[in-house]
Amino acid sequence: MTNRATVPPYLRGTWLGGAAAHALTAVPWVLGGFLIPALPVLLVLGFWRVAGVLLLLLLPQYGLPRASAPWPAFAQLLKDLNPRKFFARCELRFDGGAVGAAQIEGERTMLAYHPHGMICLGFSWNGVHAPERELRGRFTWLVVDVLLRLPFFGLVCRWCANIRGASRESMTALMERGRNVALLPGGFEEATICARGADRVWVRSRKGFVKFALRYGYRVHPVYSFGEADGYSCLTLATRLRLWLCRFKVPAVAFFGWAPCPIFPRPSAEVVTVVGRALVFPTIANPSAGELDEWHARYVTALEDLFDRHKGPCAGRGPEHKLELW
Repeated sequence: MTNRATVPPYLRGTWLGGAAAHALTAVPWVLGGFLIPALPVLLVLGFWRVAGVLLLLLLPQYGLPRASAPWPAFAQLLKDLNPRKFFARCELRFDGGAVGAAQIEGERTMLAYHPHGMICLGFSWNGVHAPERELRGRFTWLVVDVLLRLPFFGLVCRWCANIRGASRESMTALMERGRNVALLPGGFEEATICARGADRVWVRSRKGFVKFALRYGYRVHPVYSFGEADGYSCLTLATRLRLWLCRFKVPAVAFFGWAPCPIFPRPSAEVVTVVGRALVFPTIANPSAGELDEWHARYVTALEDLFDRHKGPCAGRGPEHKLELW
């Protein structure tokens, strides 16, 4: 596979290019998610030929190891298409400007992105594929392991080279070496509670990332993407049932975005991601429950403070609008 990517002028940095970037990422994600339950149904109903064709399409991903090798040209292609151009506004900011950005330098840095949203707009376009030098090539981006095994979308993740699973083993291997990592602490639960116009984070019981940060003495930056929930209209019924399904790594969500292509977010959305100042965690090999609770509380306070200080200029939210902690 070549490491060079050529983008025609009508796609480079244009709205059409941004749409193409979404097609290369959102479409495989949706197709892969639906294919898993669809295959057994097709087999039960006797649609052998259709199921056979689908299995044949999956052969390169699961049968040919080289097909899943990192593909730098693909990762560069996504950057050249500039997916941010798809939106009315999509940008990355640092709390404190250049001073805040300077805190990203060095090793042992963790970026904790909120909210998860439907397809992680802020995490993707203002994180994994961001062109800013503070992030480019310096972080390993962690996602739930099931996404790496998902049909079609698993290939996309592996081609990008900088995406890995967020399992305990993976995080341990990276953080023992002091590698910079970025993750979505809220996970599928945060996607499940998403509602258009609301700002919700799943953080009250999510302490695992704090424990890792203490164990290896990391600087932790809370990151919030304003407008993440405005890209889609989401199912808000049966929340308890859907949260229960999340225990089994089942993202029980239903959403509708842009009318001409509902799996795409609304182009009218304004996604502004703000990287907060660092919380410098001490190194505690085996943090006690009290120490874990203390630093988790500090993180939540820092996240709320980041939201309150930027909700006006970034999202036009009034002082009465609060961040909902679940």
